Parts: sequence; C-alpha cells; structure tokens
Amino acid sequence: MPVKIPEHKLVERTIQEKVRMLNYSSQQELAAAVVRELQEMDSSYRLSPHRTRMVALAADGVEVRVEVRRGRLPKQCPSCAARLKKIYLRNLVGKKVLYKIRCTECTYQGSENKCAPKHYSFVWKE
Repeated sequence: MPVKIPEHKLVERTIQEKVRMLNYSSQQELAAAVVRELQEMDSSYRLSPHRTRMVALAADGVEVRVEVRRGRLPKQCPSCAARLKKIYLRNLVGKKVLYKIRCTECTYQGSENKCAPKHYSFVWKE
C-alpha cells in the first residue's frame, strides 16, 4: 500500500481539534494522536513528529511552549528555523553581554548557557 502525505490544512485542522480537547506534553504524544486521527480517515496517511510540530507552530489557537537545556548557541531557531533576535545588556563594568536570544516567529527563548530545545508542549490559547 502506498504511503500518503496528508495536506497541510487537514493536518492543521486535526492538530487544532486535538489540542482544543487536550493539552499535550510532548511532540511524540501529539504526533501519535494526530496520526491515529488521520489514519481513521485513510490508513495510508503518515506524518512525522517534526512536521506535526512545524504545522502546530503555524496553526491558529495552538501555543507551542519550548523548554531548553544546555547546548550550543544556534544560528537559527531550533524549533521553526526562523531568525533569532539577540538581546544584550550591559554589566556593572559597562561591558555588553548577551542576555538572551528570542525567535521572531515562535515562542522559543534561550540564553547563552541554555539554548537547546529539550521539551515541547502544546496548549490551546484561550
């Protein structure tokens, strides 16, 4: 049986329905729930957790929260691949230091020490 990739709008609508009913504490959990729902429509549908997260980031009403851990400072957002904005402060001696980095598109935030994504959670915006 050939594998089918579901359309973006169908995936987005399914994610919105699932997150509206229940908050998900991991990317894998949400992807599994969405795939189960899609496979009820057509058993040949397949969807990766990465694509599930990318569609959820763009979906109206869905908030993606990102927990971070120690890691290297990324050049682009590790969640959605958008541009990162660096925010600087001055320390007591007047030296400019990196305070945090923030994505211009999603909710990702990190600092110089903690910037690698550790955990994603998906909640419905009220």
